[in-house]
Amino acid sequence: MKYSKLFMLLFFLMGSISFSQEVIKNFDEILYKAITRGNSVVLKITSENVFYKDRKQERNEKITNANREKLIDLINEIVLSKMGQYKVLSNESASDRAMQAELIIKVNGEEYKSSIFDDGNPPEELKEIIETMMRLGKPE
Repeated sequence: MKYSKLFMLLFFLMGSISFSQEVIKNFDEILYKAITRGNSVVLKITSENVFYKDRKQERNEKITNANREKLIDLINEIVLSKMGQYKVLSNESASDRAMQAELIIKVNGEEYKSSIFDDGNPPEELKEIIETMMRLGKPE
């Protein structure tokens, strides 16, 4: 009985450790790309700049420390190694009703990619970081 409780506790601890990740203190780049026939959007954020471009407009400016820290906090809420496995909520891009979008996060030289999803309808786990990126980069 004692051993079975000890084994279950050890098993639980080992399982929770495998899903945790190192706390991210900075990022190399966060890239959001969306494309379809005749239209595309690129939103690239580095630790220093925010760059946005679509077929009508372009914007490039410095990122504030507060916004960089907000993005770091949001990255830490994502299990980066599982990012490509997050569930896609719709598939409108298959018939050109939405742009195909992808999020790429680069941290310490490692690149983490989401699966392809419809622009404006990301996996739930990525929704807040993408909305924050758009607020920072997209011209009004």
